[in-house]
Amino acid sequence: MIRLLASLLLAAGALAGAALAGSGSVVGEWRVYSARIYYDIGGGGHAGKGLSSRTLVLSPGGRWRFGSSAGTWLVRPIRAADWRRWGVSPYGPRRRIVLRGWNRSVADGPIEEGSRVDFLWVIYRVAPPLVGDPGTIWLKFGRVRP
Repeated sequence: MIRLLASLLLAAGALAGAALAGSGSVVGEWRVYSARIYYDIGGGGHAGKGLSSRTLVLSPGGRWRFGSSAGTWLVRPIRAADWRRWGVSPYGPRRRIVLRGWNRSVADGPIEEGSRVDFLWVIYRVAPPLVGDPGTIWLKFGRVRP
């Protein structure tokens, strides 16, 4: 009985590890490659003031850190509603990163990958007083050490 229980616990641990392995390819340190804001009223511009010096750290335990901000992360499949919300036509990525606690809300974006994860997008809403007019910020991250 004890051996059976031990076998079941080992199997459960292996399954949990396999489930995390699908998102494990995003674990690591990421730097901002580009930072853009697109205003609801039209137009946009660079949104990188102070962002380029920070790195996004995705820990294996599902925690993220970006400067003094922190929260939890997970990987989910991209749904048609995600593409519509982002205002982008589907172009290939099948998974998205979800960052809970980002800007006191949730941010997400496509994971661009081939044989490995190349880039992460973090897309989130901003409004005054953080910016002059409401809009959406798009951050593109690349690995610090590829």
